[in-house]
Amino acid sequence: MKPYTHMQGLNVAVLATYKTESENQPGTVEIDCSKIERYADYLSSNGARGVFVCGTTGDFSVLSVGERLRIQEAWLTPSVTNKFEHVIVHIGSPVWEDLVALGTHATERGASAVAVTFPSFPHHSPQTPQHMLQYLVRVSYALPNTPLMLYNIQGATNPQFFNDLLPILKEVKAQIPNFVGVKYTSTNFIDAFEIFTQLKLDVGIGNDEKIFAACALGFKHFICATGNLFCQKHCELLSLFSSGEINEAQELARRLFDATRMISSEGYLKLTLRTATNRIMKLKYGLDLGPVNFPFLVQEDYQLAEKLTECLFKEFGDLL
Repeated sequence: MKPYTHMQGLNVAVLATYKTESENQPGTVEIDCSKIERYADYLSSNGARGVFVCGTTGDFSVLSVGERLRIQEAWLTPSVTNKFEHVIVHIGSPVWEDLVALGTHATERGASAVAVTFPSFPHHSPQTPQHMLQYLVRVSYALPNTPLMLYNIQGATNPQFFNDLLPILKEVKAQIPNFVGVKYTSTNFIDAFEIFTQLKLDVGIGNDEKIFAACALGFKHFICATGNLFCQKHCELLSLFSSGEINEAQELARRLFDATRMISSEGYLKLTLRTATNRIMKLKYGLDLGPVNFPFLVQEDYQLAEKLTECLFKEFGDLL
């Protein structure tokens, strides 16, 4: 396995980049990887130490394998990777050949690690701890030279295991030499803390509202979707905490918590996140990451996202 160093600081779960509405053919949305280098500049200049590519925030579940390969390729281009300490690529897919192709591609191009979800459709997901172990063994066998992380997130991890991974990961660590950690997107800090302290695995906390609490437990690695909006302030929070300015860190954490809850308060979270991020990017960097056009969205969703974005800029403009 390639050398692996535990990650620290803020990783941003990046959005997929699309052509603007005026560039799209009617009724279509196309990815546009030409925007990624400037997007990376924005994140790195605001303190991000790494990125998490093609995760939930990055629309992996609605992209073709060809689109995901193109996005990976762009984020793993040296002119982009040189801006960060680490680039994690999520390769989870219910199609085994696609998973291996994505993982092989990421490995060959120098990804710091790959992360994998379990197949999320219940009839095809692991039903027992032995099934989970066997699945990760197969991934490891197919990608033996790649540091491997589990992406533990509601909707993909079987609910019976979602908040109780410690006993399973003990076996995983014992049997899989390239297993290095977990993107832990759950509020169960008991399970996460035991994995972190007992197994010495890299635990990247993926619950944005809980960064302050996670710092108090000693976590050092965070993978945040809202880093697209609050990257600089999340980094400031980590700095305040590490320097012992706890009251200041707590107050900033409260503001970030309230802003994050506003974004997710109504309607479709990812649409609001993209709408607000696009407004920042256009104002400060002249860059548009493109629209989202999932077929289940209705006009009211777009209107609500615009309304929440207006409220966000009015009440939390100092964080943006």
